Amino acid sequence: MRYVFSLCLLATGCTRYGIIELGASETGLVTSGPTGETETEFVPPDADTDTDTDSDTDSDSDTDVDTEDFSMYDGATLRIVEPASGDFVAWGEPHDFVAELRDPSGALLEYSEVRWGSNQDVLWVPVGMSFEDDALDVGLHDLTAEVDLPNGDRLAHTIGGVLVQSPYAGTYTGLFNATITTADLPVACSGVATLVVDPYGELAQGDAACVVNLLGFETELAFVFDLTNDFDTVGGTSSVDILGLFEFPFDAAGTCDPDDGTMSFAFAGDFDWLLLDGTVDVERISLDAGL
Repeated sequence: MRYVFSLCLLATGCTRYGIIELGASETGLVTSGPTGETETEFVPPDADTDTDTDSDTDSDSDTDVDTEDFSMYDGATLRIVEPASGDFVAWGEPHDFVAELRDPSGALLEYSEVRWGSNQDVLWVPVGMSFEDDALDVGLHDLTAEVDLPNGDRLAHTIGGVLVQSPYAGTYTGLFNATITTADLPVACSGVATLVVDPYGELAQGDAACVVNLLGFETELAFVFDLTNDFDTVGGTSSVDILGLFEFPFDAAGTCDPDDGTMSFAFAGDFDWLLLDGTVDVERISLDAGL
């Protein structure tokens, strides 16, 4: 009899907690207990709680992605063609800088994102396959061009010994002649003068020496030249040192021509018993300015 009664209770949905709510959740049947809690009675084994992602997957698999072809850059080479290793570049004057990108057959390839740099001037960082520039500072440079190609290759080329300095700069040598007058007796003095114009072309310094007979004594005279250069015009002092005991500075003025590499100046003055005038004519024999 108790068994039959229990079956009736289950058939009507009545339990010791109350009436079973016959609705189903995503996880099974739900019952309401005496405190209002919800209890999951069971989870059907075939319940499906997955979200639908099939449409996205199918969409991706059905879509063809177009990939740009960069194979024309495969095997390419980069070269700096101007300036060349060991070239002279006049400081402060425009100069062409040119690189070439070529494929394995030698055909030129277009690409503008070429980065340039110098081991002597970290502020010089132009970009381009070719350009005109006057900003590279004085120095003996190693120049590098570098590029990252769309196919993932990185190429670089370096040239060395590019000399950047003023067109006036270099080592000059030649003759100087002077006349020294003491006690109304003129004495000629001549010798070899050497001057160096600094890399910026602003200072010219050098010396010369000769031996003269002054008042019956063989005397060595040392000349020291300390000049400045301002766009072809030189000026400053030419000092004469007598026996290391007396030094007399004399005003000097002249010209310097960077095109033919010559410098000429004259100096003159008097100090009581000493009257002196002279000339210096020198030519540039090298670009060595002390770098």
